[in-house]
Amino acid sequence: MYQRSELDWLIYNKPLEYVQLVLDGDLEQYVKGTPEHRLMD
Repeated sequence: MYQRSELDWLIYNKPLEYVQLVLDGDLEQYVKGTPEHRLMD
């Protein structure tokens, strides 16, 4: 659930960084890493 929210945040707030992760094949590593921001519960 949090991985999905993290990706949604990335797509809407930093779309160029998201595309770069997809093209480089680093998306899975990003999701497993530390989130760039904190989601509110």
